[in-house]
Amino acid sequence: MLFASLNIPGVAAGTVKKRDREAGKAIESVAKKSCNEALDEEIKLNDGKVEIRVAADAGWQTRSSGRKYNSYSGHSSLIGDKSGKIVRYDYRCRKCRLCENAKRKGIQPIDHDCRKNWDGSAKAMEPDMIVGMLKDLEKDHIHPHELVMDDDSTTISHARKESESSKLPSTESSIQQVSNMSRVEKGLGSHYSDVNDELNMSPGAYTEKAVEKMDRKRKLQKIRQSSAEYKKRRCQIRKSSSQDQGCKEVREGKTYETSVGLEKMDEEQDINSIPSATVEPERIPLRNTDSTFVYFDLETTGLGSSAEILEIGAARGQDIFQKYIKPNGTISANATCVTGLHMKNHELYYRDQKLATTDLKSALQKFSEWLSDSNSNILVSHNGLRFDFPLFIQNIMSQNIVMNTCIVGFIDTLEVFKNSDLKTQTGSFSQESLMRDAGIQSTGVSHCALTDAMDLQNLVNFHNIPFNTLLSQSVMYDYVLQHLKFSSVKNDNLKSLDVLVHGKVITEFMANKIAKSGLNMNYIKLAHTRNGEDGVKNLFQEIVNGKARVTKCKKIINSVSNYLSSQL
Repeated sequence: MLFASLNIPGVAAGTVKKRDREAGKAIESVAKKSCNEALDEEIKLNDGKVEIRVAADAGWQTRSSGRKYNSYSGHSSLIGDKSGKIVRYDYRCRKCRLCENAKRKGIQPIDHDCRKNWDGSAKAMEPDMIVGMLKDLEKDHIHPHELVMDDDSTTISHARKESESSKLPSTESSIQQVSNMSRVEKGLGSHYSDVNDELNMSPGAYTEKAVEKMDRKRKLQKIRQSSAEYKKRRCQIRKSSSQDQGCKEVREGKTYETSVGLEKMDEEQDINSIPSATVEPERIPLRNTDSTFVYFDLETTGLGSSAEILEIGAARGQDIFQKYIKPNGTISANATCVTGLHMKNHELYYRDQKLATTDLKSALQKFSEWLSDSNSNILVSHNGLRFDFPLFIQNIMSQNIVMNTCIVGFIDTLEVFKNSDLKTQTGSFSQESLMRDAGIQSTGVSHCALTDAMDLQNLVNFHNIPFNTLLSQSVMYDYVLQHLKFSSVKNDNLKSLDVLVHGKVITEFMANKIAKSGLNMNYIKLAHTRNGEDGVKNLFQEIVNGKARVTKCKKIINSVSNYLSSQL
């Protein structure tokens, strides 16, 4: 509009934005260089000592009301005491319009210079930025021994906890708060002509055109803002923003508040964070048409996640692999009954036959070498996703063996047969039932890993299941790895919630839902300690992918909150 007021043809907003981004990169480069020069000057003025005194503060692009801090971005800087110059700066941004629009449309965002680097609340930006800058100085072997700042955040506690310097920092409330009196005036369109008159300039065609455009835009905006739909949408946005802010503040605790830095100076401040919601890994099928199917099975000491592998069996066409493994622990009676494997005089036996065994690491390494003879291997097993695949991944991780180069994914044939049009005589989809219904004779002794792998290969070939059908039920290697970690965290969380289930505060179903969201009893207690029932409510109702993290049910929230209050 500056050009328009001077009667000069304007520049398109998109062009200005593009040039602004280009200039921004250059400005950032100059700013970093300027900070380094200022730091050198600060050290020089400090008689060459790297133990410097710095002042810090932060600001936000949206002014707060004292109760509401919901700016989408914030900035912070460290100022050297001797030079009075900025030695480090940082920013946090929690919104990217291009990424959000792409997510809303369900597409990949275009390649762009995304500036979003923060998912927390606006309040928590200041401690994170200042601690980050202090750490950056530490990397350059500069040790800020004294930090001068106001008392409105928990930055000092965060700095003491996370900084590498044991001396950092002492506090001093010596920064005077300066109010930002700048204002943005709205609706200036009709005043451009007055500006021209004041400057003794006649408004030209471009100026008049710009005035008309701004007036028209303002009138349309006024009409739009007075509509019921607009007001309803504004209420929804405010409600959503308030709820999101409340959830994040409960998870982060006090990070910014008047005089919070002076509270509990002799005690440990509450700076623990409740983690954001965990989401079950997304299942994405493989699309590799050059894959090799390797039919695979395990025999183990039991059925739990702590079971040890006794036998690895695999079949790749006529090529087979089999290794027996000597366990460290005992074999359960049920496992012996099913497989015939048992220990006698510290040796592994199949019934009365002594077996040649090896240790777990050697067996897994041999299996990896055998798999390397083919490309893009997909392990195929019956009921593998529930047992064989997670146990296999768990064991190769425990032995520090890398197999994601020779295994690209997994297929569970139990899911393949259940999702097919196949009708079974007994309604069972166990491998034995499917073999019996198809009239296929086993290649050996049942519940032997190699025999089961070869039988499964024959079963799939008998039904002539198309390659693409098998591939559609596949999962990537990383999915099983991520799901194993997800399940481990969920199970740990579930154990901590037993007290709520046994006390009939919540059901087992709800406990499972809470555990899957990444919450355990300690996190729920922390939320209640910080904000009572509202803390539990904000935590449980946090919106994740359009749904509540746990539940919106008031009865459940009240029940949990009342139980925690009774334990105080």
